[in-house]
Amino acid sequence: MRRFLYFFFAAVFIIFATGCDEDNTEPLEVVGASIKEGDTLPSNTVISVTFNNKMAAAEINISGAMGDTILQGKIATWTPATEIPAGTHRLTVTGTDIFDQELGTFGPVIFFIDAHG
Repeated sequence: MRRFLYFFFAAVFIIFATGCDEDNTEPLEVVGASIKEGDTLPSNTVISVTFNNKMAAAEINISGAMGDTILQGKIATWTPATEIPAGTHRLTVTGTDIFDQELGTFGPVIFFIDAHG
């Protein structure tokens, strides 16, 4: 019985010492976005980007527009500070996951803002 307890506590120690997150072997990438290349969108569009890993930092940039990026786990959401001007815009995304892998730059994704939307 004593031998069993030693092995049991050793196993528990190893689990806690190595952490509960599984090691990541997949490169960081964007796996989804709320907009697609060539979309025509209204001027108050909120944009979300989903990653394959939990993120430590992420930044969504829209050419010609100001806004804030909020990060929650694997999802980054960009909300415009004011209406996005009508015309052609480019979405780019940068970030680092919790495993310190850098995304580099995702994009540009070119989209349009409708002058009447």
